[in-house]
Amino acid sequence: MQTITKIINRTIEISLLLILLILPFSYSKISVTQSLGFIILILFISIVWKFKANILRKEFWGVFLAIGFMYVFGFAEQVNFIQQFNIPIEVNKRIPLSTVLLAVGILLFLLKILIEERMQITTQPFARFFLFACFFLVAIMVLFYPFLFYYYNMKLDLNIQLLNKILKYLIIILLITSYISDESKLKRMNLYFIFSSILTVILNILLA
Repeated sequence: MQTITKIINRTIEISLLLILLILPFSYSKISVTQSLGFIILILFISIVWKFKANILRKEFWGVFLAIGFMYVFGFAEQVNFIQQFNIPIEVNKRIPLSTVLLAVGILLFLLKILIEERMQITTQPFARFFLFACFFLVAIMVLFYPFLFYYYNMKLDLNIQLLNKILKYLIIILLITSYISDESKLKRMNLYFIFSSILTVILNILLA
């Protein structure tokens, strides 16, 4: 059981890392002001980290990184790899890769909760798995609403777009705060964030 939990944790980490690695490809969407914002974030993380990160509680780092991921996610969703690499495929509507990764992350998070039995909705195993599956399907529908709207004419109220964004940000908060359970994971996530932000700023300067 511990091996499965470790695999799930590592896959969640890879999903978060891939979202960060998408960020540098959005350099053309990032303005000078936003680049300065990234530089300030990098300096803040580096300075506080240098002078002992333990002066700040882990809960603070979880919220701080979650906010940072929300900022990054907004740019990552705009990356269109088909156009970026001049792939000769005509696609009218695409599913953002960052959204796919986020969907994988929330599925793994739910599996982790089920395996560790941290949440007991009901003692009946089938009912518990069924309720979690229903929740996951609803979450997936909201996450991929733009795609469903285009291909299946799911013409719901426009407020669903706001719900789409809110749910994505809530998932990011859940994944980050639950993932950062020890100092080693926190350090790795900080390194990933710093590396991705630095690369984005460099590309923005060189290719502007």
